[in-house]
Amino acid sequence: MELQKKGNDYYQDIAVSINLESNGPEFPNKFYLNYDVIVHQVVNHNILVSIRQDWANGIHPEKPVELGVISMDIVNNTLPVFIVKRNAGSNWQGFKTFVSLGIKHIAAGTDHLLFLLVLLIPVPLLVNQNKWGSNRPVRHSLIHIIKVVTAFTIGHSITLIFGVSEWIVVPSKPIEVLIGVSILVSSIHAIKPIFPNKETYIAMGFGLIHGLAFAYTLQDLHLSTYKMALSILGFNLGIELMQLAVIIAVIPWLLLLSRTSFYMIFRISGAILAIIAAIAWIIERLFEESNVVTDLITKVANYSFWFLGILIFGAVFGYFLENNKKYVRID
Repeated sequence: MELQKKGNDYYQDIAVSINLESNGPEFPNKFYLNYDVIVHQVVNHNILVSIRQDWANGIHPEKPVELGVISMDIVNNTLPVFIVKRNAGSNWQGFKTFVSLGIKHIAAGTDHLLFLLVLLIPVPLLVNQNKWGSNRPVRHSLIHIIKVVTAFTIGHSITLIFGVSEWIVVPSKPIEVLIGVSILVSSIHAIKPIFPNKETYIAMGFGLIHGLAFAYTLQDLHLSTYKMALSILGFNLGIELMQLAVIIAVIPWLLLLSRTSFYMIFRISGAILAIIAAIAWIIERLFEESNVVTDLITKVANYSFWFLGILIFGAVFGYFLENNKKYVRID
C-alpha cells in the first residue's frame, strides 16, 4: 500500500500482482477477469488493470500497458466483468522488443558508454618512455579498437548470461560503484599509460562488471528457457548495435583529431572531465544520493548530438589548420 497525492487530495494506492499461466500450448487471447476486492465495500473505488509482462507481445515490466478500469455500476449496483483482450504475439515480437530494450539501455547508460569511449581515447597513440607519444598507423589503430570493443563485448556477454541465470548473484550497489571505478581507472590511463598495450585485457575485465549491471534488467522475468535465451540474445544484440553506432560515429573523428597537435588538449581535458564524472558517480552510488555533478551529467547527456557535432567540427577544422601550416609559403 502506498500513499499518493493528486492535487490537494491524498489517496492510497494498492498494487496487486497476478501471474497468469496457461495449461495449454498457447495463452488465450481473450479471457474474463472477475475481480471485486475492496469495490464490494467501497463502491467509489476504482481498479486500474494493466499488463506488466506479456513476452510475445513485447510488453515488459519497464513499460506496462494499461487495459482499462474496473469500477462499480452504482446505478444498477453491479460490478461488470472485465474482458481482457490481447494479440496473439510471436517469438519475433518478443525478440525485437528485447533488441530495442538493449539499445535503449545503452543509449541511457551514460556511464557504460563513457567507460568505453575514455578507454578508446588513447588507442590512436603509441607509448614512448611511459608517456603517450606518436601516432599509431590508422590500420593498427582500427585493429586495436576492434580488439578492445570485442573484449568488452565478450566480458559483458559472459556475466550477462551468468547474472540472468543467477549463477552469479551480486548486490547491485557494489557493481554500480565498480562501474564508476572502471571509468576512473580508464580516465587516468588516458592521461598517463598505467596499462600500456593492455587495453584489451582491461576492457574484458571491466566488461565482466558491466555485464552484471546489464543482467539486472532481465532478472525476475520468469520466462521459459527458450524465451529467456531469446531475450538474452536480443538484449545483448541491442547493446552491441548501440555501441557499434556510437563507435562508428565517434572513432573516425578521434583518429582524424589524433593527427593534430590539438589531440593532447582534447585527450587530457576529456579524461579530467571523465574523472570528475566517475568520482561523482562513485559518491552517489556509495551514499545513494545524487549530487550536483551527477544531476548535471543527466542534463548534459540530452545534448550528446551537439557534442558529436563539436567533435566533428573540431577534428576537421584542426586537421585542415594543421595541414595548412605545412604548406605555408615563405618568400
